[in-house]
Amino acid sequence: MAKKTTAPKNGLTRAHIKIYGSVQNVGFRFYAHRKAASANLTGWVKNADGDQVEIVFEGDKKAIERCVEECRHGPLFSKVDKLEIDWQKPTGEFKHFEVR
Repeated sequence: MAKKTTAPKNGLTRAHIKIYGSVQNVGFRFYAHRKAASANLTGWVKNADGDQVEIVFEGDKKAIERCVEECRHGPLFSKVDKLEIDWQKPTGEFKHFEVR
């Protein structure tokens, strides 16, 4: 089951996301980068422990929700088994979205 904390009602927010499954070596980080950049979100994406991709999106709540839904499906050769979201207060620490 996906872990999910409650999203703020509106405005700027931050989401820390962990995606599990066949999500490495399939272009997932660059897929997330394209989605975030087109939605004017800031933050980062990186590979994590073996079968994970970790993402921090910061920006408009509705834009983040759309990107999260896109990430539930991922790029063509990926398979998402589980997605966890931790909604947080935005910090404003990012200038752009980056692949780490």
